[in-house]
Amino acid sequence: MGQVGINIYLLVTWSLTIVLIVGIIVYIFQYRHKVIMHDVEKENLKKKYELELLKSQVEIQKQTAENIGREIHDSVTQKLTLASIFIQKLHFEMGSNKNEKELETVIKILSNALQELRHLSKDLTGGALSKLTLIELIGEECDLVNNSGKCIAKMSYHSIPEIDVSYKISILRIVQEFIQNSMKHSKCKTIQIIIFFENGNLVLDLMDDGIGYDMKNNKTQGVGLGSIERRAAFMGGTFELTTALGEGFRCKIIIPLNDKILTHEYKSSISG
Repeated sequence: MGQVGINIYLLVTWSLTIVLIVGIIVYIFQYRHKVIMHDVEKENLKKKYELELLKSQVEIQKQTAENIGREIHDSVTQKLTLASIFIQKLHFEMGSNKNEKELETVIKILSNALQELRHLSKDLTGGALSKLTLIELIGEECDLVNNSGKCIAKMSYHSIPEIDVSYKISILRIVQEFIQNSMKHSKCKTIQIIIFFENGNLVLDLMDDGIGYDMKNNKTQGVGLGSIERRAAFMGGTFELTTALGEGFRCKIIIPLNDKILTHEYKSSISG
């Protein structure tokens, strides 16, 4: 074989070797890409399953709450009302008696219990929640905090559209969870709630000026914060947590307001 033949042989050999190496590299990259895409698809399916499971759980809880609310209204409240009537009748018939103060105390306790049960019944069945706006509901929560004397709750808002009752309840529960966590654990003096509508999103910014905690310690994130994150995910929103020791606590949630969240009346007013 002459020099030219050897050169051609070497050229062909090197060319085939390079093609083989390139082919192996491409195959490895394609294989790794398929593995990554498979893992991503599995993770997406897992998240989708968890979200569907959460939606089912929320729906079951909603139905259960409505059933309990109706039972409280139809059974327990009526029995307590009847007991209150009998005690008031007994109090009237006894007139002045040494047990008059005790009877008045029992009547007062029953009246307070009835009032609380009626509020609870309306809350569970969604009656009051559907009639009041989101701002009014959060305002009531702030009033409860302020009346407790433990700390001060402030709310600021602007441009809030009408929201479907199921999503309104979820947002309210998020606010309640945050307030409860702050009052129980943060030793805060002030809780601030900011809610506004921006770029097609509902932004809920919750803050306190408490002791905060070390985010590296995952054990500090309790059930309440996990519930907030799950509710945000249920509404297709994002959950952002910011805190540090001695620097308070902040929870920011951004919820895209799609057709499922906005009420029919609000969508009609926009299209009109």
